[in-house]
Amino acid sequence: MAAIRRSLRIHAPAAVVWPVLARVTAWPDFLPMIESVVPLDGPNLKPGARFYIHQKGVQETTWTVEEVVPSRSFSWKAYASGTFLTASHALEPDGQDAVVVTLEFRMSGALGMAAGLLMKGKAERYMEAELEGIRARAEAKRGAGRAA
Repeated sequence: MAAIRRSLRIHAPAAVVWPVLARVTAWPDFLPMIESVVPLDGPNLKPGARFYIHQKGVQETTWTVEEVVPSRSFSWKAYASGTFLTASHALEPDGQDAVVVTLEFRMSGALGMAAGLLMKGKAERYMEAELEGIRARAEAKRGAGRAA
């Protein structure tokens, strides 16, 4: 099984970061690698909900939510080209006004290791860009909230 994990500290509380992370239908607005997110079972992030995601340079894939811990984490899974995919997104409080966001992406199955080797560089870049996009969006929302 191939796995990639990336984390980033965000200077905003979980109450600000979680809605940015969990509103996956808004990801194309601030994550440049995401072309579209189409909810197939409604826009809410809940177990069993499916989302059809089109990312630049990646096969369009339907992701099914496995688990949601509100304000804390969610994970989802997909199957593409002989590979089982699992992605998790987690928030861990880090002081009063910050969180560490951790993304983990796993590839398994008959072609999981080969896909992991071929896709590792792109997956790492996309995960780092996702973290930076979440950070920028959440810190901007936190700043807007302070100005109000």
